[in-house]
Amino acid sequence: MFIYFDKNHSLYQVMVAFPEVAGHYNVHDAHLFGDGRICLDAANGGGMSNLEQAFAKSSLWANGFTIYQKTGRFPFSKNNL
Repeated sequence: MFIYFDKNHSLYQVMVAFPEVAGHYNVHDAHLFGDGRICLDAANGGGMSNLEQAFAKSSLWANGFTIYQKTGRFPFSKNNL
């Protein structure tokens, strides 16, 4: 993964560089956009306003994605309530 500042939206975005995940998962199920960006905040274009939040949420996402790949259910998602 790598974090970058999206100047167009003034947000920090996180892209999954490896493994290749872009376009392989449903955004609502895996919290992953088709271009490989992690959806960290749906109300905020997927990004976070500061680097610390982007790092923390992407770390949590990585743990959740591992569980999702094994079970088909993202454990930290409000979509699963």
